This record gives sequence, C-alpha cells and structure tokens, in this order.
Amino acid sequence: MTNRSIILPPASCRYIQYINTVNRMRSAKILVTFTIVVAVVVIFNYGAIEKHDVQKQIPRNMKNEHQTCRDIFEIGSRSKKMSNMTDLLVKVISRKKKKREFLPELFYEVAAQESPSMIRDHVHDGSGLQGTNLTLAKEWRFEQAKGQLPYLACQMREFRAEDLHTCVRRRSEVLGSTHITYVGDSRVRQHVEVLLDLIRDLQPKITTHQGDVLTVEKFLGEEGSKHWKKYKYNFRVECARAEGLIIDFHWAALIDKSEKPHTKMEDVKIGALQLFHRWLNAPKELLPDLIILNTGAWQLLDIRPTVLKQIDESAVQVMTTIRPLLKSLATRTTVVWALPDPFKEHISHDFGHTGHYTQQTSSILEWLLYAQIALQPNEVITWDSFLPVAHSSKIDCMQFAAENINVHLLPMFSTFPSLVSWHCTERMHVGLEALTVAVQMVLNHEVTNKMAEVPIMSSAEVVATKTSFITQPYSTPLFLDTKLKQLFKGTRRSTFFSLPNLARSQCNIVEPEDSDVQTMNLKY
Repeated sequence: MTNRSIILPPASCRYIQYINTVNRMRSAKILVTFTIVVAVVVIFNYGAIEKHDVQKQIPRNMKNEHQTCRDIFEIGSRSKKMSNMTDLLVKVISRKKKKREFLPELFYEVAAQESPSMIRDHVHDGSGLQGTNLTLAKEWRFEQAKGQLPYLACQMREFRAEDLHTCVRRRSEVLGSTHITYVGDSRVRQHVEVLLDLIRDLQPKITTHQGDVLTVEKFLGEEGSKHWKKYKYNFRVECARAEGLIIDFHWAALIDKSEKPHTKMEDVKIGALQLFHRWLNAPKELLPDLIILNTGAWQLLDIRPTVLKQIDESAVQVMTTIRPLLKSLATRTTVVWALPDPFKEHISHDFGHTGHYTQQTSSILEWLLYAQIALQPNEVITWDSFLPVAHSSKIDCMQFAAENINVHLLPMFSTFPSLVSWHCTERMHVGLEALTVAVQMVLNHEVTNKMAEVPIMSSAEVVATKTSFITQPYSTPLFLDTKLKQLFKGTRRSTFFSLPNLARSQCNIVEPEDSDVQTMNLKY
C-alpha cells in the first residue's frame, strides 16, 4: 500500500508528524469509542459513585467555591461537581492536549450530555411543547448552570451591564481602557452581538468601517441583518456609560489571507495578515487586552479533489502561515483561539439547493479541529470549554427536528427573533441563547481574572492612587505598563494575595439573591 504521506502537497511535509499521528489516531479512535461505550454501560448498570467517593478521587486545588477562573477557556482542571464519566473525559482531554495529540470531537459530544440543555423532560401523552413529548427548561442555559460547568474547576459569575460598567470605570482609573477584539467570520461575530445585547443599558455606540454610527437597536435589528456587509463587516463599539470599554470586530473569513480581496466578487474572502503585522509593530498601549480568533468554516466551502488536500489547505497550510505571527503576538498580549463549533449534520449543506454540496461536514471539521489544536503555539490559549455547550445546543436542535417542532414559535431570547435565538434551521451557527455562556466566559476571564491579585497598600498609597486596581495573573506582561510599574515599585511579591471576594468588593458588585434570578416565561 502506498504511504499516505507521499501524496501530500508540499505544505504538509513540514508537519509529517501531524499526518503520522492522524494515521495512528484513526485506528485508536475505534478503541476510544468502545471504551466510552463500555464506561457508559457500567455507569448505568451499577450507578454513579457516591458523591463523597468521587470527591476523594479529585485533587483539591481551590480553597473555596468562588475561586477565580484562571483557566476558563480550556478544559483541563476538574470540578467538584462532575460525575465519574465527566471525570474520565476531562482526564483524557487534558492528557491529549498536553501531549499535542489529536483529540476526537467525540469527547466534546459526550461532555455535552452533562452540559445544560434546553430540553428538560420527556412526556408520553403528547402534552408537551406544541403537542409533542418534549418539554422545555424554564431557565436559559447559563442560568441552569448556576455558574458551574461540570468540566471547569471554578465557578463563573454572571456579569450584568451595571457590573461591567463599575469594573471598567474602576479599572480605567489606573490601567486604562478595557479593549477586546474579535477576529473571524459570522460565527464569532455573533459573540459580539450577544455581548452588545447584554450591555444595552450602557448606551453602546457602533461605528462601522464606513464611518456610519448606529444604535444597538438598529445594529441588532432588521436593518443590520439586511445590510450586514455595510454595518457588520468591521466595526467598533464604545459605550457612553462605560467610558474605556472598547469592543472591536474584524471580518476575516480566511484568516491567513490578505485584508484586500483579489476581486470585488470576493470581497468577503479576506483575512487578517496585515492586522497581525500592525499589532506586532504597535506600541503595547495600543494593543487590545484580549484578542479572540476563529476560523474554519469558510475554508471548507470550496471543494477539493480529496479530503487530505482539503485538510492540507484548510488547516495545515493556514496554521503554517499564521503560527509564527500568533506566537510573537501572544508574548505581547492575551491571544485566544476559539475552536470551531460543530455543524448541524441533519441540515443539508447544499446551499441554495443547486446540487453544489460543500465540504462543511462535521467529519472534515473534526480533522480541521485536530490540526488547530496540534499546531497551535503554546503561548496561545486554545478555547475548547465552550464546545460541549455548542454540542448540547446542536443536540437540542436535532430533537426539535425529530419532533417537527416549529422553531418560529419557540421562546425568544431577549429581543432576538426565535430563529436566531435557537439557530435550529441553518447549519452553521450556534443559537444566541447558548452563546451567552461563551460571552460570560470572556467577561469572567477579562474582568474577574484581572481583579484576582490585589497588592496591600498603605493609606498614603491608597490616597495617591485614588482607587483600587487589578493586576494580570497570566505570565504575559499585558498590563505592566509604566504607570503600573511605578505603582508596584518597592512592593514585595510576598505582599500579594488572591482574594476573589475582595476583588468583587473593589468593583462594588453585589451578588443577586436567589429571588433576583430572572427566569423566562415560556408560552407554547
């Protein structure tokens, strides 16, 4: 039999180890699947281990329930509240990521079974949703989680607009602006749209790449959807009631390509190469505090002669191009690579019903995900903790389809129409209600983490700074600008301590009582 690596395009030769690992994993995947199936059978036959027994097996690395999430983007630390099945999954995911081995998406699908679901119970008399046997949960996904996903070792808190306003204001007094930038296609742009909905009360102002200034109502409404190229291509968000908060979005469907299209017909097939170079040459104070990148779906639109050639051009070649840029950029600021969400396989990928099928399938996407994990620089954070939630959302949509549920009649999330609240009628995107979890992950990282370590100051120092402030717990010197260095001058490292509750008080954040938790009114 001909060696598979011989027929690969030249770009893959530099990553021959990548292909060899793929070949090994193809046979190993069957064994992994069999192991998980056996584990499930054992669990269902003999029952889960008693809670205190499970807790004895899990190493404790946190002192209280409210430990700040420092690894919220990556699965790898275990929670007190996981079952023995999730415990097994997290161990496998953590081990394979550390070894840079390929990680079957199957693990994220199984983890989705213990992630919050919008389908609560099944009845047997047709008294459920729209006369079916399905019933909906009475809380959205994030409220169901109550701050704890089973594969994260710490709790997330819910940030509301006023919380964000207070923290941004306090932080800007010492550290300057809070600047978050998203780069990618519509799958990551919708993260920004959910974030915009969250901060409506902060009076966000959206400035487009053409200089138009929009209100959030117009941007998120029918006008914005109809003219998305005009309004949602590249834009910046600033808030009248949260001065210092900046949110940018840069369209880069093919992230490894130039910002300038080859032709007018291909004006959406652009990348971010020049943007990366501008960041590398910019002063640190002009860099975003957090850069979130995503790509994958658009690379699979064009048909390639073979799957291996598709993987080579849409994954290996892409990462070969941008890997050194990301490696350098991640030494200057925090860079997060959001792994691609799964496609909905039960919906046709023959767009327009023309007989032209794309290669946007979950099986090919899985290989692309392998490459993005394996070829990512160590300095870049690989965001995979949202994938189980995305899979859970997909599974809900599959059950709706099986029961012929009319998604137009499902409850609206916030002010978004039902179709986009759930995104169950199209193949590419995760429902906006599920994306709330992703947005809260970003806010927990960008706000809570930066508040985790507070230096002990004398009364004179407190008066001099006129504020409390936040430091960056990561190793990247993101906020160690001149002002902060002067503030830390003469301060011994031993005087620093982690106190999340104090961090909350620094922002004057009041945790809501149980009675304050808002649940949705579901009307079927």
